[in-house]
Amino acid sequence: MKPVEILMRHRNRIHQVYSENGSWTKTYETLSTEINELAEMSVATFKQYAGIMIEFNKSLNSDDELTAVKQELEQVKQELKKIQGPNPAVKHGINISGWSIQESKGYFRAFRKMGGKMYAVYLGKTLENAEAKIGMKEQQITRVNRAEKKELKAKVFQAGLEIIEHMQLYPE
Repeated sequence: MKPVEILMRHRNRIHQVYSENGSWTKTYETLSTEINELAEMSVATFKQYAGIMIEFNKSLNSDDELTAVKQELEQVKQELKKIQGPNPAVKHGINISGWSIQESKGYFRAFRKMGGKMYAVYLGKTLENAEAKIGMKEQQITRVNRAEKKELKAKVFQAGLEIIEHMQLYPE
């Protein structure tokens, strides 16, 4: 077996002993009694390859740590999904008070067509207080519609007065 193969096979133990001793010679002496394969290798060869192997092992460990953190993050995401449940607007196309709820880029909006016009209400990142926000929009629409109807009635009434006046001035 090649020296590099021996060192790679036992890299974690070598790294541990070197961290404790701080000396390649002491590390070699300690491990050559534990690992028979090292006894066949000279101290010079061990020193030459071990330094490179330690640096390589550090990068491997940092990759392992990164992988472990990524796995832990995925587990947390899965747990969060279980707690929150599926996004109801996306999965089921829900309605609140007759308004269709849509989610886009993490934000919710409610849509409804009333009196031939499409209205929208911004609900935010969550559906908290959605009914209250929709209720406020409906009140606003109702006030505007009442004002428009009142204005239209006034115009019709005025037009009616003008017609009556015209008929009085110009009877047939």
